Amino acid sequence: MQKEYLSGLRLHHQKPFPMFVISATICGLALYWIYKNAPDSTEQYFYKNYYVFVQAAMLPFYALSTWVLFSSSKLYYAEILVLIVYMIGFMSIIIIPINFLHLFLNNGVISIIEIVVLGFYNVWTYLNFFNDKPGWLVTIKSILNIILGYVLFQIAGNLLMSWVR
Repeated sequence: MQKEYLSGLRLHHQKPFPMFVISATICGLALYWIYKNAPDSTEQYFYKNYYVFVQAAMLPFYALSTWVLFSSSKLYYAEILVLIVYMIGFMSIIIIPINFLHLFLNNGVISIIEIVVLGFYNVWTYLNFFNDKPGWLVTIKSILNIILGYVLFQIAGNLLMSWVR
């Protein structure tokens, strides 16, 4: 879908930024509802209140790391940003049912499920988007990008949590 949007076939696709805002809003409301009665540990408080804001603030950094890692694709930064906006928007919807499992499972299991599912989704998206490149190379770069994005997200989340305390 991202490639079609960038190639000009926009009539049948939701625009990336409104789609991100809608999915992020749904995600924020869902996470608030899921963790509403959870004890206010730092992680639940963060998920309830700031997850979507941190993801939105991190969009340029996720796009930058993708643009650098996949610089051989000759895409502009703005094109990569569209890819990332769509991807984070879809990931915001994907994490809702995963976090709904909070009602039945502990946070450690949910975190593992979230990492595995979102990791596979990221690699799959990059393989489909950069399908003109060797699959093994795209997979390695995708995994590096996931790790870098996760580290950046953890740093931003920890900074935000330290400010909120």
